[in-house]
Amino acid sequence: GFPDSPGLEEVHPFSISSSPDSETLTIGVKSLGDYTACIKDLAPGARAVIEGPFGRTSYRYLESKDQIWIAGGIGITPFLGMARALKPGEGYHIDLYYSVVEEKEAAFLDELKALAEKNPDLRVIPWFTKTMSYLTADAIIEKSGGVMGREIVMCGPPPMMKAMRGQLEKWKVPVRHIHSEEFSMN
Repeated sequence: GFPDSPGLEEVHPFSISSSPDSETLTIGVKSLGDYTACIKDLAPGARAVIEGPFGRTSYRYLESKDQIWIAGGIGITPFLGMARALKPGEGYHIDLYYSVVEEKEAAFLDELKALAEKNPDLRVIPWFTKTMSYLTADAIIEKSGGVMGREIVMCGPPPMMKAMRGQLEKWKVPVRHIHSEEFSMN
């Protein structure tokens, strides 16, 4: 929270989008209500009280370096931090699916594409539901050449995560290989 900023004193959870080795802490925020709409009005230098992190969403904690990352909307923020930290030649093979309604909603897409151009271990796959329909496990399996033996990390709206988890389980993907960070749209 921001204790000296009227209307922003309350604590809210956000995903960190900066790399772990960055000297600054950054978050990505989508305006979904009164609190998030006011964040853009913060004055530079405003005091913030930060607690956490609460989760352990990181590619480095997973068993396999062969991974599929699935982001829905503003759920891209933790993946942005991970993509910034990913270094070529570390042995990772990452396919990042970024699902949004249309391209103009794809915050950070240009930066992600630039990171992928510099790192052959990262492939960014934008998915625009307006023209391509919803992202499905079948589409991921086809584009990524399968999912078995790969770690799957997801972050997005709960309905998307629930649907994707169910589809992956129908493909017999072991639950231990499916990791998710869900957020509320409230």
